[in-house]
Amino acid sequence: MMRIRGGTSVLAAGLLVVTIAACGRDKGPAPVQGNKANDAVRPTAVPVASHAAVARVAAASDVAPVESPAPPTPVAVSYEDAEQVFRSGDYGQAADLFKAYAEQHPDNPWGSYMEGIAAWRAGDHERAEAAMKQTLEVSPDHRKGLLNLGRVLLEEGKASDALEPTERAVALDSLSGDAWRVLGNVRAELGQVDEAVAAYRMALGLDHRDAWTMNNLGLLMIREGRYDEALPPLARAAELRPDMARFQNNLGIALERTGHLTEAADAFRAALAVRTDYDKAQASLERVEALAANGQAEPVDLAELARSFADTVTAWQNGLQKPEPVVVTAAPPDSTGN
Repeated sequence: MMRIRGGTSVLAAGLLVVTIAACGRDKGPAPVQGNKANDAVRPTAVPVASHAAVARVAAASDVAPVESPAPPTPVAVSYEDAEQVFRSGDYGQAADLFKAYAEQHPDNPWGSYMEGIAAWRAGDHERAEAAMKQTLEVSPDHRKGLLNLGRVLLEEGKASDALEPTERAVALDSLSGDAWRVLGNVRAELGQVDEAVAAYRMALGLDHRDAWTMNNLGLLMIREGRYDEALPPLARAAELRPDMARFQNNLGIALERTGHLTEAADAFRAALAVRTDYDKAQASLERVEALAANGQAEPVDLAELARSFADTVTAWQNGLQKPEPVVVTAAPPDSTGN
């Protein structure tokens, strides 16, 4: 009996060893079956070491724990550095530098203003518009920001949007000929001819040698088909600025439309002398030369026209009183209905 009991004990111990060995050969729990819809298998949880454990491992090894690199320190940009790049003609780089300066000096409106000017010079009207608007967020009465935002919007074909900031610029400085000229440009683009002419008259009353305003007034008259009225201001503009090919070309157009073909040809030649690649002036010259060969041209004294317009501007100046405050109006609704 004792032997049998001992044998039973040996047998039981053997079974226990087999069971333990079998457990040791097991490769893990059976895979979990996914649901029937997508057979997705739920991932098993992986234990995460504590920070203390990681520190102990790092301390026991020869490798120091990896630390996150510190963010780079922004390089300070001075206004003078950005302005120097601007004056070199690298307007794209200058815009980036002025933007960095504006970010480092958020309370100074001149950083974003100059970013807008540089972007405008670089031909990026969208960026210029955004920068000018940023300037006005910092300084709502920034006159140059208002005026040049109006100019940028006008070049983008957004005359309706340009009206409000331009009127505000005039209201802030009603003795600025530049502001009145830009307002005249906006009014002209909106088809408000009488208002545009009045704004140009104000500009010329403040600066009687403003050739750009004379040119713009003459160009408006050409667009309106009032060619005789276009001649005096254009003749005076070309006399003041003979180096401006655009002024000479516009004068040539007005002369051609009034039948002064010989003088028109001279004006187109003057434009080409300034800009040899002025294709419009070249085409116009060829046209009027052909017309002059087949018909009679009426002579005109351009110097006399220029003098007469100068006298007119002097009369405007003598009658100029302090401009009345400009009422800032909302931009008219979009004619497209959008």
